[in-house]
Amino acid sequence: MRINLSLTLTVLVSLIVMSSGMLAAPPVETKSKLFKFNGSTKPDLPSVKGDHFKVYQATADSFKFCHHPCLIDYRGKLFAMWSNGKIHEDAEGQRLLISDSTDGERWCKPRALFEGGDDKIFVAAGLSVVSEKLVAWFTITGGTNFNPNTALYFSTSDDGNSWTSPTKVTSGFFINPPVQLHDGRWIMGGEYTDPYRDTKRMKILVTMELLVPTSWKEVTIPIDDVSVIGYAEPNFIAREHDTVALLRNYSGKLYAAQSTDGEEWTTAEQTAIPDSTARFATGKLPSGTYFLINNATNKQFDRSALVMTLSNDGRKLTRGMIVRSEPTKMRFDGKHKLDGWQYPHAHVWGDYLYVIYSVNKEDVFVTRIPLKRL
Repeated sequence: MRINLSLTLTVLVSLIVMSSGMLAAPPVETKSKLFKFNGSTKPDLPSVKGDHFKVYQATADSFKFCHHPCLIDYRGKLFAMWSNGKIHEDAEGQRLLISDSTDGERWCKPRALFEGGDDKIFVAAGLSVVSEKLVAWFTITGGTNFNPNTALYFSTSDDGNSWTSPTKVTSGFFINPPVQLHDGRWIMGGEYTDPYRDTKRMKILVTMELLVPTSWKEVTIPIDDVSVIGYAEPNFIAREHDTVALLRNYSGKLYAAQSTDGEEWTTAEQTAIPDSTARFATGKLPSGTYFLINNATNKQFDRSALVMTLSNDGRKLTRGMIVRSEPTKMRFDGKHKLDGWQYPHAHVWGDYLYVIYSVNKEDVFVTRIPLKRL
């Protein structure tokens, strides 16, 4: 009997790959020529029509820094939370502000959820609804983002007005809310703090019980060169049978890793998705379409365009559109501030996708997009 040696080796390699749990397909791909720049820093994509509403606008006699905004609906209202500082980013006195709206257009006067101090700086990480309670997630830093005392906390409310005292979850710096996996568990990504910062970047947590800190399990996403990551700001695409982790980095394109169980991950690799080095948003529409919203520009820290890309299967991005790209200009100087449409988060409520973002790290706006346009 003659044996086809080449075929046999191919089969053996395939069996080894499958038995080792490795996933041959890349975590996420883009349609060929989806991103064309034509000499500009912004991709050549059509704009999607939406309505824009002001949530907070900085003034000369108010706190002038806003960032890390997030959304959730609860008891018939849409809630927004964000970091609010006096002048500089993540500096002394930074607090959490929260506002709500019954229609997504008119927003109530923001109120302080927690006030900051000299060594207690609050950084918004997101909102969830758990067991009929509204949950605010936030980082409290020890004076600097990577101080060893920096940690993730949560607080709960029955009405969005009265809140429990903060409950500590774990050390680390977090700015994104938990994402639910296909099996019902939750995953949340942040940053290691000192003394681990020199050798580690992404801190990934998995749990079945969000409000039980002792249930959170720490897992690892391997990466060949940790120096490519500054802030990873991990976020996730929870697909039907697996999960993709997307990571901010210095390469100009998002990195991605893949897992079938949320615990064992492939090594993070560079994707073809342009990114200016900023936080980004992920999610799924009622139609089953997955979305990614990021600053998909081809210049580092250029946040002049907020871009939404869509995928039918969460694996291949096939369509793209501009959410905001009008020129913006800061009105107040501040450390680490810069022009642009930044740090989006998005939430489906009714027949709309609401996208919240900071403008120049000074103001907070929401764009409401009819789902039928997506």
